Amino acid sequence: MSKYVLDSDYDYDFSLLALSAHIPDYKISIEINHLLGINLGRDTPIELSNKSIKTSLLFSCFSFIDEEEQTDFVLLSNKSSNTVSSTVKEAPTLFKDERTDVKFLLVPELTQADYLLMIKADNHTELANDIQNKLKTINFVLSVQNINPETLSSKKNLII
Repeated sequence: MSKYVLDSDYDYDFSLLALSAHIPDYKISIEINHLLGINLGRDTPIELSNKSIKTSLLFSCFSFIDEEEQTDFVLLSNKSSNTVSSTVKEAPTLFKDERTDVKFLLVPELTQADYLLMIKADNHTELANDIQNKLKTINFVLSVQNINPETLSSKKNLII
């Protein structure tokens, strides 16, 4: 009997900007809309499950497709919108099951990033550099980094 193997290599042909801004997701979405002249709209949250926790993690998602320019913009929250109860195992305490509420990261390697902006286009590299410079002008944006998605170990979380 012959065996079939599914080749599931995903092409990460997009630019990824990591933003650090301590404001709610809808406010950063509004600012990006004004700055870039686009219309990011709220989508259904990205839902991830983890073996160690029972509840699914939810990450807010905003998207816009510019059909004229053939460009897709996706704004993702890097921190889960729901908190999950987790057992603390750091230091011994008087209580055996000390539980805390924890927010998980979509891309754990980017601990300082609050939001991730994915740009999918033919000229996404040049476009990302231009957008990165524009985002730096927003007062409440603390930092913007251009990240190569291929270098991330949790890059599979970005397949949406």
